[in-house]
Amino acid sequence: MNHVLLGLTLFLCWAVALPPAADALDNGASWFDWEYRLDEPGARGRGMGGATVAVTNDATATLVNPAGLTGVAQTELVVEGRGIHLDERRVAGRVDAAGNPLQLGLTAEKSDQVNLSHLALAVPLGDGRSVLAVFFNRLALMDRKVIASDPRDGSVVQGLEPMFSVDEFGASLAREFWSGKLSLGFSGSFATLNMDSKVSLGDSPLAAGSAGRESVFYGHQSEQEPIWRLGLLWKPTPNWRIGFKHALMPTLDYKLSTVDSSWITADPTSSRCTPAAFSAGWVCESTLPIPDVSAIGVAYRVKDWLTLAAELKSIKYSQRTHKFNGIFVTPGSAPEAEIRLEDFRAKDVVEIHLGAEGLSQVWGLPVAVRGGYYFDPAHGIRYRGSDATTAAIFDGGEDVHHGTLGLGIPLGSRNQIDLAIDFASDSRHQGLLAWRWRL
Repeated sequence: MNHVLLGLTLFLCWAVALPPAADALDNGASWFDWEYRLDEPGARGRGMGGATVAVTNDATATLVNPAGLTGVAQTELVVEGRGIHLDERRVAGRVDAAGNPLQLGLTAEKSDQVNLSHLALAVPLGDGRSVLAVFFNRLALMDRKVIASDPRDGSVVQGLEPMFSVDEFGASLAREFWSGKLSLGFSGSFATLNMDSKVSLGDSPLAAGSAGRESVFYGHQSEQEPIWRLGLLWKPTPNWRIGFKHALMPTLDYKLSTVDSSWITADPTSSRCTPAAFSAGWVCESTLPIPDVSAIGVAYRVKDWLTLAAELKSIKYSQRTHKFNGIFVTPGSAPEAEIRLEDFRAKDVVEIHLGAEGLSQVWGLPVAVRGGYYFDPAHGIRYRGSDATTAAIFDGGEDVHHGTLGLGIPLGSRNQIDLAIDFASDSRHQGLLAWRWRL
């Protein structure tokens, strides 16, 4: 058993440290629709398939379930990084009977880089029943280099380098009641959108005479928006735990400014864009709605060394189209068609998460071995209108199945390393690495 655990440890270390591989995005939600996930359970939780709302009892509870902070017995610091590994995928473009492109073939040359995703400090207060925490969380990150090519001859139409992130800084407070059987927790934070993207034209006949022209996009958020998380944890017996969390997420309003983009067609009636006074570009009113999340879960300690957990998570993806707008109209689309905002829809989903955590002795240390599964239903924005190009871009996404593995490795009495790797059926694998320090 010890040799198996050692092998798994080395494998996970290799997987998390591996630099993200070259990636090819499909012509859909990965870039145009950005199917962002926003409720990250941390390295321990991801190893258990994300079934953690009733389990988490360390500083990462600031996001997963603030009530779980009452499990922090001494001051604790958690630093966590996340990397995404996306297998290369090429999608052939489609053309109509006349040879006009309906869908550009997209190839991404790089995926998300390994980045700091979460930082939290939790401090038990003097009464022994309350815990205060402060945290930083990278709610979302997109950093890509994408090439859009003409499906007929393979020439480059556009090069896209989108980069944006949503960062939040906040604080949490949790308190125990009824001799520790009930815990309540609350987190509040402010979210900030950072955006800086570049578009360059290639040598395709679709962009004749414009090869090398570049346009830069800047996002300017009008004001920071709050995020609220409320958590509950009930422990009716020493072996049973029931958790609940609701996250009230923001709609980020911002202005997108472009530089030297006179070659892009904008329709003020559908995009809320006006010509920029300072350049040959546009200033567009835009939004980034982030869906609310609710979760309920249960955990049962079968033996002292084995815990099973299950969780249902409801995510209101339909909120993404409440203030949705297409910033730019596709120039030269074939056939030309009116694109109505009411033709864009995203559906709410319920995710199923299952996980287990077992304890074993390795070199005299209590190593935690984790595994899990979760189902992520298709939740992309789907276009239901008549424009074939737009329909190919906003296709609603696909159902994705995830299998997860994880380890918790103590390094003495004060330090612990948690690792997790998430294998996804759409090849969008993730690795997480966390360091926990008890001061």
